[in-house]
Amino acid sequence: MNFSSYDDDLDNNLNELLDSFNKKINVIEVQNIYVYFFYIIQHTCDIYKRIIVPLTNGVLLKENLMTEIVKNRNESGHRFNVSGIYNYNFDTTNLSEFLNNGKDMDEYKTVENITYKNSIDFFEHHNSLFVFLTNEKNKNTKKSVATIKHKTLKSH
Repeated sequence: MNFSSYDDDLDNNLNELLDSFNKKINVIEVQNIYVYFFYIIQHTCDIYKRIIVPLTNGVLLKENLMTEIVKNRNESGHRFNVSGIYNYNFDTTNLSEFLNNGKDMDEYKTVENITYKNSIDFFEHHNSLFVFLTNEKNKNTKKSVATIKHKTLKSH
């Protein structure tokens, strides 16, 4: 059986489908993104939240991101610290390249303005920000209590 002709047919069908899709593409400015908060407790993610955050001219402002982090850093009686921020922006218009290579997420070491490029309207809901939060270690401090030992001498 010759699989190369099957492969060629599949490639041709995929290219026809992509051409048809490309004619219907509307590229728009991203208005809102999903922000996912993943709460990591003892190396396990048991809880997550998803909120919608509006962008200003395609930019998630540092102040808005800080506000959302502060509002969402307490959960289930624990206080969490940011351990990672990653964004995903579906900004490609070459779908065949995307299908072959995928798209990496961008990592941010600090809270800063995050720009989202224009996106295909059909995939706008994939534009997201992922915030990983780890729980603070309990700060158990030992109270140092000086014990005074009173020794009395017994007389014989």
